[in-house]
Amino acid sequence: MKVKVIATMLLLLSLATNVMGQEGKKSLGSGYRGFVEVGLPGISTTHGYQFNPNIFVGVGVVGISWMGGSDWAGLANFRYDATIKDRFTPFIDVNTYIEKDYEFNIHPSVGYRFKHFNVKVGYLMDGEGDGGLTVGIGFDFGGRKKK
Repeated sequence: MKVKVIATMLLLLSLATNVMGQEGKKSLGSGYRGFVEVGLPGISTTHGYQFNPNIFVGVGVVGISWMGGSDWAGLANFRYDATIKDRFTPFIDVNTYIEKDYEFNIHPSVGYRFKHFNVKVGYLMDGEGDGGLTVGIGFDFGGRKKK
């Protein structure tokens, strides 16, 4: 229950901070960057550092609803954004989840970023060799270049 409350608070904080002061800044720069995503396998929030226009590393929490069960897990995220003319950005995203029983899951995905919105498709592989196709939509904030 405690983890659910903390995760909900992080999601609300993420939404509240939104894109304060980021209007019109399309190119990725460096600094804080965060994500809120919904889809299969669940809902997640990730916060971390955008090192340059291409590389992001962060940590967060995910509520997983997968194959008949649900659970909360910590996650680590690596993302590579390939910038194309500041408007259209394909990306490669790799999340790793460690659940309470120390089961390790890996979730690679590919997608596109349109301004602050993200759409992705991936494959979730759990520690037991099971897996499946995933889809997600999300919103990112922070990490924009200053004009």
